[in-house]
Amino acid sequence: MEKQIGTTYLRQKLTDVIQEIKEEKATYVVETFGRPQVAIVDLEQYHNFLRYQQEREEFFDWMKETAAINAEHNKDLTEAEILTIIEQARQEVWEEQQSQK
Repeated sequence: MEKQIGTTYLRQKLTDVIQEIKEEKATYVVETFGRPQVAIVDLEQYHNFLRYQQEREEFFDWMKETAAINAEHNKDLTEAEILTIIEQARQEVWEEQQSQK
C-alpha cells in the first residue's frame, strides 16, 4: 500500500515509518511542498527491483546480440527472399493455431 508523507512529518515519525515499512511492507512517497520526491520501500522490494533491472538489461543485451547475428546471417538476402521467409513463418503459425482449435 502506497502512502504519502511530508518531510516534516517523516522527520518526526521516522522510527514508526521504518517499522511500518519493515513489518507491513508499506511504501511511502516522500513529498516536499506537496510534490513527490522519493519513495521509501522495503529492502526486499528494493532487491527485487535491482534483480529485475539486471535481468532486463541482460535480456536487452541478448536481443542486441541476436539482432546483430541475424543481420550478419541475413545480409545477402534480397527483399523478395525476406518476404518469402516472412510469409512461410506466418503460414506455419496459422497452421499451428488451426491445429490447436
